[in-house]
Amino acid sequence: MKASFNLSMHRLSAAFWETMFEGVYEQLPAVLPAILANYERCEKFRTESDYDTGSISVAAGVCLYALCRHFQVDRVVEIGTFIGKSTSSMALALARNGPDGAIHTCDKDNGCFEPWQGFGCRVHSYPWKSSTEMLSELSRSPDKADLFFFDGRIQSEDIPLIARLAHPGTVFVFDDFEGTEKGVINVAALRSSMPQHILIEPCPTEILERYGIQGRSLSALLFNVKNLSITNQ
Repeated sequence: MKASFNLSMHRLSAAFWETMFEGVYEQLPAVLPAILANYERCEKFRTESDYDTGSISVAAGVCLYALCRHFQVDRVVEIGTFIGKSTSSMALALARNGPDGAIHTCDKDNGCFEPWQGFGCRVHSYPWKSSTEMLSELSRSPDKADLFFFDGRIQSEDIPLIARLAHPGTVFVFDDFEGTEKGVINVAALRSSMPQHILIEPCPTEILERYGIQGRSLSALLFNVKNLSITNQ
């Protein structure tokens, strides 16, 4: 007989995201307009930026929100702020999670982003700071990160600093996980040092459409398999 049972990463990823959206389904009628409003405010920073590049989609923002809510994230470390769309999406979730939420976010090419009043949680910006500079500063504190969001290239010097700032439940999220984009490169850079973590592919568009969310998300995850369990329901 064959005793093993194989589950593809694609099917596991779909089940993962289905669970994420089941948890925030009732919040979406309020969350989607809030994300769109924040994106409009963020776009005002684009003309002030020195390095104008792409930004995350609404779908990706909702995925970030769902992740932060499901895992009750309190502390985020983000690499690649740009105009703050991802920052604002996560801040919405952290504000609902509790009063102690904080996001630390850096951008080595820009200094334009300034959190507005009523942002939702504490946001510590590191304009004109590289990932290594911010991570080095953060690693001097005993505080750990519940979630990393990478929207900039990870440097080799960052890897031991990331490990120092992580705990067993830390979730690692990578934007632009497609083809040969930076998200794929970033996953490869970290995955070799995290053998206990599995890859969760970006949320399938059919799941997003089922929940009334247009567009695509290119955000993948590395998730500690020790935190994955089989339940009766």
